[in-house]
Amino acid sequence: MPMTRISLGNELFEKYQHQISHILQQCLEAYFDVSNGDCFQIFAGKSRDHEQKRALYKALCEQLQVQTPIGKEDIMIIIQFNSTEDWSFSSGQSWKDEMETIQ
Repeated sequence: MPMTRISLGNELFEKYQHQISHILQQCLEAYFDVSNGDCFQIFAGKSRDHEQKRALYKALCEQLQVQTPIGKEDIMIIIQFNSTEDWSFSSGQSWKDEMETIQ
């Protein structure tokens, strides 16, 4: 569940937000081993190797350039990894602790 942030001008955002999100999701599923339909897109979780990252960068830029008016030279991608202990969704408890309690 990678965390994604898409920054665009208002006009492009209004016109292409759903298409861009869909393209991103397809690339995450194809190149980052994200579960089909897992659109929560919160964090990258497990690390990916350089080849996976390279494939994601290339595919995402190519598809955005073909399907939107965004040029691939105008796309910046930054990947940051974190783990379940870096998140707390409620009650001041880390998600890692929450998951261990459930199991």
